[in-house]
Amino acid sequence: MLRLLAVEEIQQIQSHLAVLTDLYEERSLSFADESKQWIIKLEDAFRNNKLPQVADLSSYRTLMISYERGFLPNQAVSGRYNSKRKQLAAAIVTILTSVNSLVSETLKPFMAQLGEVERIMSQVLSVASAKGLLAGSPTGTHTQNMIHYWSRISEDNDLMPLCIHMSGLIHPQDILIVLDRTITGLGYKG
Repeated sequence: MLRLLAVEEIQQIQSHLAVLTDLYEERSLSFADESKQWIIKLEDAFRNNKLPQVADLSSYRTLMISYERGFLPNQAVSGRYNSKRKQLAAAIVTILTSVNSLVSETLKPFMAQLGEVERIMSQVLSVASAKGLLAGSPTGTHTQNMIHYWSRISEDNDLMPLCIHMSGLIHPQDILIVLDRTITGLGYKG
């Protein structure tokens, strides 16, 4: 099961594509190297999280290395671009587009589950607040307080089925993160 913080790390790396786009637009000489480093960072994040799409990322990097060594695809050599550097840049843009699509598609199922958990959590907290389950200020650490609130909420007979459903969608520790963010976002006070 993919973890929330891992997804956020991957999304943070993915957002670096905007910097690569700027480098391409500026015709920077570092565009190819920076693009390859971006793919390597994504590979590392995918490997660390045991995502099978790491092989696809590796194949895209291999393709980029091949292009850097002069083996460019036919569409990049088609006469639209006069220099090898322009041909390489055009080929790399195609790879970056494919990599970005791969990352987005990989994260899409988790993001759908997370969206559902966030929606349910908002509803659960509304009911929990009305029932007084968020009343009182626990005196532990922040994490202990979230565990305290989650225990009170998940043990409530009316809310238990929704809590079980959320626990089936994302990792239990991620539930605490979503709980914390939702409490903060909705402005609930103990």
